[in-house]
Amino acid sequence: YEFQNQPLQLATNSFLTRSYNIFRLKWMLKDAGDAANSEAINKFFSSLANAETGRDSLKKLLQVLTSDKSMNADSAGVNKQIAEDFNQLPAAVRSLAKDAALDLQQMLIDIPDNSLAADWKNLCITIQKDLAQSPEKTLDELNTLRQSLLKNDNVRFFTVGSASTEQKLNKSIENLLSGFSKEPVAKQDYSKQNLIDERVEQRMNSDKTPVFVGLINPDSPTGVFINTAPLSGYKDLSENELTRFLTGELYAGGGKQSVYTKSTGAGLSYSTGIGVNPASGRFEYYAERTPLLPQTLRFVIDEIKKSPKDNSMLDYVVSLAVGGFRSANDYEIRGEAMANDLEDGVTPDVVKDFRLAILKLRKKQNFIDDIYKYKDQVYQKILPGYGEPSKDVTGGNFFVIGPEQQMAAYEAYLKSVDGNDTELYRLYPRDFWMVVP
Repeated sequence: YEFQNQPLQLATNSFLTRSYNIFRLKWMLKDAGDAANSEAINKFFSSLANAETGRDSLKKLLQVLTSDKSMNADSAGVNKQIAEDFNQLPAAVRSLAKDAALDLQQMLIDIPDNSLAADWKNLCITIQKDLAQSPEKTLDELNTLRQSLLKNDNVRFFTVGSASTEQKLNKSIENLLSGFSKEPVAKQDYSKQNLIDERVEQRMNSDKTPVFVGLINPDSPTGVFINTAPLSGYKDLSENELTRFLTGELYAGGGKQSVYTKSTGAGLSYSTGIGVNPASGRFEYYAERTPLLPQTLRFVIDEIKKSPKDNSMLDYVVSLAVGGFRSANDYEIRGEAMANDLEDGVTPDVVKDFRLAILKLRKKQNFIDDIYKYKDQVYQKILPGYGEPSKDVTGGNFFVIGPEQQMAAYEAYLKSVDGNDTELYRLYPRDFWMVVP
């Protein structure tokens, strides 16, 4: 959700987007058969797209279409005519129609009632269009995509081992890379639209950009928080920025005062934490398996607010900021992470300058006082209800996951702290689909 204005991130990393893309690819790889069968299945999908779209009506229809037994068309209710048309289809075409019905049964779960009619129509037309594309054309397009990736400019390669082993591998590595094109990569010019927000606004018939969102997960009784906001990172070396960074580490880690220790000790989350990522410069609060979202959030805010200044915390936050986070990892994991850092511009000098600047500040007299002065200013950015309204946090991302019971309780809390006009926008898997008009 945080990277919804980057289509490539959604298409490759969001499981909700990927599952929709796989659904489409499946139909692009199917063969509709000869001209007569193609015409018959095309006509059936046109009829199916215009079915009566009450959820119960669609369930009855799909039950008839997917049944292994011969079912009376009357069982389809108001969509009886579509069921009768299905029974009249040639065997090969009926098999395709049944496969589509099975997919539609699965996709129906991902759609809320307020977009059911439009989404049903879109799914049926999408299957119709994708099936009309020949498998050969689809494979050609996939191969074109594959070839566009196999370019030297796209390659990231690292080795972890002794110099003698690397020497022996050099020839094989060169042979591997020789098959890659030396043509420059064509950079894609993506729009910066918030794709998920746009889907939500369209579904809700609203022109308001969501501040708080919650992904509905009916299969889990507990809730999850993933709140982030910009803070400071490796390249922010002013005294104010470094102090804010260290303030963000006051309740990070596993110390006795940490969000992790306090929350898990109280039984209010199973896995949780707070802290700053120096590479991205973002401050994050995460908690999963919370019994009730507002209960856990209130507890965390109260613990941080009432926490007194502790002079011994200076070495704690400095150690978190300059510690060797990868020292316990395997060589291979460390090697890959180092290689990625170098390619992403997080060079040893960047990290060194950041850490030396922090160590220099540590020597400042009464520096712990400066760190605590920022406490409220920093923690209100990612904890709704702490102070500053979350809608005023530039770049803030307030995301929760849970069933409707959790959402209702959390929305009531948000209204109580940010005003009665505050709304928690429910997200469904369909909001993550990248739908082509």
